[in-house]
Amino acid sequence: MAWSFLGWSFGEVSEHIEKGKELLGHYKKQSDWSNCWRDAVNELVEHCKQLKTDEMKRTKLAIQITNCHLSKSGLRTYECKDYMTIQECTKDMITSPIAFNSYTEFSTHVDNICFFIKSELFQEQSDQIINNLLDETIRTMKSISSLNEKALKTNEIIQTSMEIQEKILRGQNKFDVTLKTMKKLEYEFFQNLTQEFLKVNSLSKNLFDELHHIATEQSKHRTQVEDHFHSLNSANKELSRSLDLSLQQTKRMSEDQAAVIQTLDSLNQKQNEIYEISSLSLRQQDQLLKAQNALQKLQQDLHTLTSRKLESIEVKSLNIEHGLEKNMEYQNLLFEKQKQAEHQLTQLQDQQQLLFQDAKRSLEELLKYNEDTALSIKEQHVQVQKIMNGVMDIISVNTSLLGEYMDIKSVLFYSLAVVLTFLLTSSKYTQNARLYIYLVFTLNLAVEKYILSSFLLDPHNTTKINYWKGICRQLSTLLSFLCLILSFFLYKDYSQLSFEQLAHLRKEILDLRKDNFSNGRRHHQTTWRDNHQTTSTWSVSACHSTHDHNFSTVVHQCGTYQPAPIRYSSKLKKFM
Repeated sequence: MAWSFLGWSFGEVSEHIEKGKELLGHYKKQSDWSNCWRDAVNELVEHCKQLKTDEMKRTKLAIQITNCHLSKSGLRTYECKDYMTIQECTKDMITSPIAFNSYTEFSTHVDNICFFIKSELFQEQSDQIINNLLDETIRTMKSISSLNEKALKTNEIIQTSMEIQEKILRGQNKFDVTLKTMKKLEYEFFQNLTQEFLKVNSLSKNLFDELHHIATEQSKHRTQVEDHFHSLNSANKELSRSLDLSLQQTKRMSEDQAAVIQTLDSLNQKQNEIYEISSLSLRQQDQLLKAQNALQKLQQDLHTLTSRKLESIEVKSLNIEHGLEKNMEYQNLLFEKQKQAEHQLTQLQDQQQLLFQDAKRSLEELLKYNEDTALSIKEQHVQVQKIMNGVMDIISVNTSLLGEYMDIKSVLFYSLAVVLTFLLTSSKYTQNARLYIYLVFTLNLAVEKYILSSFLLDPHNTTKINYWKGICRQLSTLLSFLCLILSFFLYKDYSQLSFEQLAHLRKEILDLRKDNFSNGRRHHQTTWRDNHQTTSTWSVSACHSTHDHNFSTVVHQCGTYQPAPIRYSSKLKKFM
C-alpha cells in the first residue's frame, strides 16, 4: 500500500506535477509567437496562483486555449465572454467532435498546470515560513545573548558602586573620628587659653598691688628721703629692674598670644580642609546616586526590549498559524477535488461493468452461433488475465518502492516536531533535553519504517498501519514531554549558586573588616588617652613654681613669673 497524499499516491502526485510542468513549458513556447497563447498563459498563471480557484474561470481558460489551438489550425473558434455560462460557451462544440475533444483535453491540461503551480506556490510558502521561523529564532537567541551581556555589565556596575560606597563609608568614618578629635583638642586648647588669661590677669593685679604698696611706703618715708636717699636710689634701681622684667614678660606674653593666634589660624585651615573633604564626599555620593539612576534606567530599557521581542515572537507565531490555516484550506480543497475524482471513477467503473455485462451477453449469443469465435474469445480472456496479473505485479512492485518514502503528513509531523523541540528547549532550563527528544523521534521513525515494511505486502492493512503509526507517535510525544519536564525540574543554575556563595563570602569578609575596624578604633582611642594623660617636663628656675599641663605658666615665689613652653599632642601635630 503506497503512502497517500489526500487520496492520491505519491507516484500520481509526481506524475501530475511533471505533466503540469511540461504543459506549462510547452504553452510558454507557443506564447512566444502568438498573442492568443500569451494572453491565455498569463491569465492561467495568475488564476492558478490564487488560493481558491473558480471552476468556471478554469473552464473558460480551457475554452480560450482551445480557441487558440483551433485558430492555429484554421478551424472555427467559439465565443465565450465573461458574462456567459459554461453551457452557453460549449453548446456549439457538440456539433464538432474535434473541438469538444480538444476542449476536454485542455481542461485536464489546465487542471494539471494549476496543480503544478499551486504545488510550487505551496512549497515556496512553506520554505518562506520555515526560513522566517529560523531567522526569528536566531534573532531571539542573539537578543538573549545581548541581554545576558548587559546583565553581566550591570552586575559589574553594581559591584563597582558597592566598592565606591564602601570607600565612602570608610572615608566618612575616618572623617567622623578626625572631627571628634579636632573638637576635643579645640575645646581643651580654649580651656587652657582661658586659664592662661586668668593667670595673666592675676599677675597684673599683683603687680598693681605691689606698685601701690611702694607708693604708700614712699609717702610714709618721705620724711626719711634725705636720710635714706641712697637706699631709695637703690630701691628705685631695683624697681626699674623689676619694671624691665615685667616689660620682658609682657613681650613674651604677646609672643605667646601671636603663637596662639597662629595655632587658631592653622585650626581654621584644617577646618576648611575638612569642609572640602566633606564636600568631595557629597559630590561622590551625588555621582553614585546618578550611577544608580542610570542603572535603573538601563534595567527599564532591558525590560522594554524583552517585552518587545516577546511581542514580535507572538506576532510571528500568529502569522505561522495563519499560514498553516491557509495550507489546511488548500488541503481541504484538494480533498474535495479528490472526492469528486473518486466519484467520477466509481461512475466509470459502473459503466465499465455494465458494458462488460453487455459484452458478456453478446458473447454468449455469439457462442451459440460460432464455437471458433468462442475459443478465440477465451484465448483473449486468458491474455487479458495475464495482462491484469502483470499489472498487479507492477502495482505490488510500485507499492514496495513507494513504501520507502514518506507522505506529506509525516514530513509535516517530523518538521513540526523538530521546530517545536528547538523552540521548547531554547531556554536554559530545558536545553539539556533536546538531544534526548531528538533520539526519541529518530527511534520512532525507525519503528514506523519497520511497521510499513511489515504490512506493505498486504494492500488491505491501511487501517492497521495508521493505527500503529498513531500509537508510535503518541508514545514518542509523551516520552518527549516527560524528558522536557524532567529537564525543567532537575535543572540547576550553577552560575547563580556560585554567585550566591560569593555574595555570602563577601558579606562575611565585610563583617570581619568592620570588626577589625572597630577594634582598631578602640585601640587607637585608648593610646590617644594614654598619650594625652602623660605629663611634660618643664624647665623650672631655682625658685619654687607651680605649672599646668600643655598651656600653662610657671609662677615664681620670687615675685616674677616665667611662661612654660607649649607642648602639643601628637594628634594636633598631624594637622599642624
